Amino acid sequence: FTPSDSLLRLVRGETRWPCYISDRVWEIVAYNQLMLDWFPWVGTGSERNIMRWVFLHPDARVQLHRWETDWAPLMLAQMFHANAQRGDDARLATLIQEILDRNAFARDLWQHQPKVYVHPDGDHRQLRLPCFQGVIEIEIVALEPMRAAGVRVMNLIPTDVDGCQSAAAASAMRDSTSRSSGGSARPNDR
Repeated sequence: FTPSDSLLRLVRGETRWPCYISDRVWEIVAYNQLMLDWFPWVGTGSERNIMRWVFLHPDARVQLHRWETDWAPLMLAQMFHANAQRGDDARLATLIQEILDRNAFARDLWQHQPKVYVHPDGDHRQLRLPCFQGVIEIEIVALEPMRAAGVRVMNLIPTDVDGCQSAAAASAMRDSTSRSSGGSARPNDR
């Protein structure tokens, strides 16, 4: 999936909270600066898949607060749903197999506690991020462009807006300092 210029502007123009677009197999195809600030791994180029990061990267277990109860089971259940809907999708099958081969917790859930979860829209979950002191709660607002079934525009909206505004201001200050000192700006999309 290649996002249109308008979808890219929608994501890049969001300056209040992290926003990204992922395709039908959770590959990130675009993101804004706050997504990069909160989750620096999206800008490294070493990983572009949300599900792979959640299940195969140790920092996900720290950053996704209550990973074993609030994040991993529901995200795996989304893959279970996608697999039931699109069992002939080779990219999806490869992703699922890689995760099940490399993550015993995911494999156990898949085999012994299979659940279907269509989407996380409206979920309240918690994050523990390097850019914040402590744990913050977010609401996930997930949108699906009508022209691209299965593609998601994901917004991670802090429930305590006042507490997160200082982090956004610090991010803006960092960006401003980087530009004025001749530093290169970090990329905000693929």
